[in-house]
Amino acid sequence: FPNISNDKIAQFIKSFAISWRYEIVGAIAFILAGISYITILLITSLKTGFEWYYLLWAAQISGIAFLIGVLFLVGWKKRKN
Repeated sequence: FPNISNDKIAQFIKSFAISWRYEIVGAIAFILAGISYITILLITSLKTGFEWYYLLWAAQISGIAFLIGVLFLVGWKKRKN
């Protein structure tokens, strides 16, 4: 399982705080977070071997990140109009 340091958590909190004001930043940040989690999961599965629960992890964690990113994108589009 990937190791998450306090620096990455602090970076996530900062990006979320900026996203609250600028929705496009949140859309990009959360979509990239979902993509990066899937990438880390794929690299881990290549090193250790594929396990079925990796699919559940990807769906639960990156799926929610994608959903939040899309919601930020919809909010940005509505505010822009």
